[in-house]
Amino acid sequence: MGSCMIDPLISLAVAVTSRRGVFALLLGSGLSRAAGIPTGWEVVVDLVRKVALLEGADPGTDPAAWWHKRTDKDPSYSDLLEALGHSPAERANLLRGYFEPDEDERSRGLKSPTKAHHAIARLVRDGYVRVIVTTNFDRLLEQAIEAEGVVPAVISSAAAAQGAQPLTHTTCTIIKVHGDYVSTDLKNTPAELASYDPVINRLLDQVLDEYGLIVCGWSADWDTALRVAIERAPNRRYSTYWAARGALTDTAAALARHRQAEVLEIADADTLFTELEAKVQALASIGAQYPLSAPAAAAELKRYLPDPQAHIALHDLVTREARHLAAELTPERFPTTAPPLTPEEVERRLVRYEERSAVCLALITTGCYFGGPEHHRAWVHLLERLLNRPGRRRGGGAGWVALEDYPILLLLYAGGTASVLGGHDDTLYALLCAERRESNQQPRSVVQLLSRRELYNQEHAVSELVKRLPALGNDQLMVPMSEWLHRRLRRWMEEFTADEATYDYAFDRFEYLSALLQKHGGKGGCRDWKDSRGAAPRQGARRPERPAHPVDHLHPQPGGRNGGRPAPARRPGTARARRDPQRRPARMAGCARGRGQAAGAGDRR
Repeated sequence: MGSCMIDPLISLAVAVTSRRGVFALLLGSGLSRAAGIPTGWEVVVDLVRKVALLEGADPGTDPAAWWHKRTDKDPSYSDLLEALGHSPAERANLLRGYFEPDEDERSRGLKSPTKAHHAIARLVRDGYVRVIVTTNFDRLLEQAIEAEGVVPAVISSAAAAQGAQPLTHTTCTIIKVHGDYVSTDLKNTPAELASYDPVINRLLDQVLDEYGLIVCGWSADWDTALRVAIERAPNRRYSTYWAARGALTDTAAALARHRQAEVLEIADADTLFTELEAKVQALASIGAQYPLSAPAAAAELKRYLPDPQAHIALHDLVTREARHLAAELTPERFPTTAPPLTPEEVERRLVRYEERSAVCLALITTGCYFGGPEHHRAWVHLLERLLNRPGRRRGGGAGWVALEDYPILLLLYAGGTASVLGGHDDTLYALLCAERRESNQQPRSVVQLLSRRELYNQEHAVSELVKRLPALGNDQLMVPMSEWLHRRLRRWMEEFTADEATYDYAFDRFEYLSALLQKHGGKGGCRDWKDSRGAAPRQGARRPERPAHPVDHLHPQPGGRNGGRPAPARRPGTARARRDPQRRPARMAGCARGRGQAAGAGDRR
């Protein structure tokens, strides 16, 4: 990874997006092997076995050695096909079985374009990739690209290269340096791979000089002529990215150093190209540059949510951004000794926290609104990354330390409100059961942290400053942090509802349900609440009856007439009543409706 610790895949996505058509792909057999296509050498070995079978001979465990002993030369496509097929049609039919699926293989998705092929095809369709160099004989790339409405120019021989249009004049050019399976003029043996026709060499020199390079599925061990072409490239105008599963071979590592390549460790080609295409599309949709903006992150997440196969990519996206945010929340960026505590400085600090949290806010609101139970772990993981980040103070603190967990409170409210808007009470429950884990202590859920005032203490001296935030404009508010969060999160919910009353209802319902959970599980946490109910809330389960009053805030009152239980509603739901603490509703039909009423429409002294 680079010195600035940017994920190489993100760097690649930005480069591909900002320099449309500048990067060429170099694809080896690893891409086609995943589709069930045999490598060229595997085809040769199988053809040798067929010859041996027809001759009644036993090729043993090394068919190539048997052939060499029989003919005094290495096996080649041309010799083998001459021996097995007497006409071009027979030879084509013989090879077709290796590269085209039969009915059984088609039903199992074999020998058909993979996710990687389709992702590459979409990059070609949108003009991000225009040149592809491949050592593969199959036509999976052509099939995938043609399915996107693009007919690529294919160069699979020196003759085809001589009559080809210039690279800059085609939408896409595929250079098959070892040939196409329908031709018997294929390169596969060490002698055949040692050199290319001068016409092909000139074409490769142009590509390697004028284009950046994305390498995937190529070991570089056997293809001598291609390796030499890379070594003799005079310039490196654009970057090279080399994707590999595990460590590069010694040969590949030497070439990567020669090209000053950025090495990407990948799970497989499908993951690489689907993630790359998703990031490119997300960046293109908003014209963003890295670091990813909140809309870019939300756009990328939306691509992953409906795809069951994208759970790893979704996890990586959320984990990366959570880790990035946790790294931002340091004493160096948010000092606890300065500046002096004033309402103006507190407001600036809260806004700065929100700015740093913007990408994670986009992820948790989008995910909790659109996602399902299978995605709960991602949002819990996001909260727990921050709850358990290194360097945080234990048990709260005075001064600026009292606000260090504000990003967690912000994300919790955002995710909880989005969950209600999406009709996902089970997601809300999962968020509230995220845990803080510290040595020598039992894990404590968010419910317990709220109950014990460890995320934000309403009676702390800082709360008096929050009351006087310039943006609130009212120092008589009884629950200023709730009012602040309500105002700050409104814009994050605009995609999900344009109706103010619906947003008000969702915000209040989140506070109400979390307070109920505190009442049932504030001491023992989510586990005790779950045990008392028999099971956690399920998706689509019947919701509890609406309360007569919206819950005032999330913290039980110490002692007093409530005896430590959650306080009764002290904050009426109406927008005007929030500004005027003297107003009290006698009864409200609902939080959202109440908040939106005009003065006196449902309020009583």
